[in-house]
Amino acid sequence: MSGKKNFREHVLKGMVTFSVLFLIQCKKEEISMPLQNVQGMLKGMPDGVKLTLLSANGIISTSFYLEKALPSGYVKDGSKDYTSYVQAAVTKYSNIVFPGFPILINTTGIRI
Repeated sequence: MSGKKNFREHVLKGMVTFSVLFLIQCKKEEISMPLQNVQGMLKGMPDGVKLTLLSANGIISTSFYLEKALPSGYVKDGSKDYTSYVQAAVTKYSNIVFPGFPILINTTGIRI
């Protein structure tokens, strides 16, 4: 019996992972769902399964906005090298929101 239970838990974890990854790619209005539906889905979850709910665009309350790491007077045309600033932010924060303008990264690249 434990083999079946273990298999079900693995399948459930896989489905949850797929769902989260899929929903991250969706627009917010496509994933809106009444709270009762979410609560109903969570009732059947086995003990020990943890879920992290993200917004549809991946921006959460603890997201770090990369613009805060750039020096004052930064340019928005991609003409100035900001590799060291971006690397420092990537090293320090796990969820970063990149700005809507090009950022020049040199040939050293960014280590993630």
